[in-house]
Amino acid sequence: MVGRTLNDIRRRIDDLADETGSYGVFCGRSGEQFVPITGRRFRDRESATEAAIFAAQYRSTLREYDPQFPYYDPIVCEGPAHARVPERDPDSRSSATTSSPIPTGGARRSADERNTHRTETDRRPPDDSRLIEYCHDVAATVFEQLSEQGHDRVETALMNAYLERVETVADRDRFCVELLRTMAFELDDRLSAAEQARVLDAAAQRLPSTNEDTRDDRDPLEATLSALRSQSVIDSFTVDRHPPDGETGRQSWTVTLGGYAFGTGSSRVPTLPIAIDLLSRSPDSVTVSAASSVGTCEWRLELVFAAENPPRGLTTVSTVRE
Repeated sequence: MVGRTLNDIRRRIDDLADETGSYGVFCGRSGEQFVPITGRRFRDRESATEAAIFAAQYRSTLREYDPQFPYYDPIVCEGPAHARVPERDPDSRSSATTSSPIPTGGARRSADERNTHRTETDRRPPDDSRLIEYCHDVAATVFEQLSEQGHDRVETALMNAYLERVETVADRDRFCVELLRTMAFELDDRLSAAEQARVLDAAAQRLPSTNEDTRDDRDPLEATLSALRSQSVIDSFTVDRHPPDGETGRQSWTVTLGGYAFGTGSSRVPTLPIAIDLLSRSPDSVTVSAASSVGTCEWRLELVFAAENPPRGLTTVSTVRE
């Protein structure tokens, strides 16, 4: 049920937001903004205060799954969109005249014969706040489906595995990446291909970031990769479209990802962030058959639509040597 709760909270914040507003919410200790209110502006102090309370509830809910999720001390400030409030004593509850402390309560939680189509975006620095937001949305919706479909033991095992692995993560704001990586491995280890497909297909339909642009007229795969780039999951991509198989008519692609946030040096690469977005855009099943490392943080994947039923490679895929 946590997925629905997080999505509802985010929608309430979006309803309150006004990009022309003069108020923002910041951390009183660091002067930074934080998920889920990063970049949000509000028309008045009351709206900003309400949004800050919702943000605290959002982070409190996530802390039920990630006890080490960072704490922030939200305050409302009037001023430019990128203003940083002065630092203050972490133990102090006083505020500047332009600020209001927020009562958080318990919220401390892509031409030749192969008919190749190539599309590559320009590289750009990653936006960690967008990546964190995407990870939280995916994790929350998958958790919700694990619960609704009766996979309680998988959910518990996933969190136990995550809590063991997260101790090796130095950057607290990257905990969410480790959570989604752990989720991909645990789902692959503990659920059959058919069970994985059911969980991810249902979760994909509730993922806010995909529901917002499912009417995209582009090819589903290209639309997915563009969306993942906008979320800083990848920073560049190339799609090589192959002609349909002469015997089966199946369509296949070779996808090269640059700066893939979930790349790993192990024998498997997480595909969950790619598959769940693609499932929301295409009525056909998709199988990811192999992955190979072609450079630092650069991976090449082989995808086939309607290749198998149930589809495979939705959570992780084995790496191969080129």
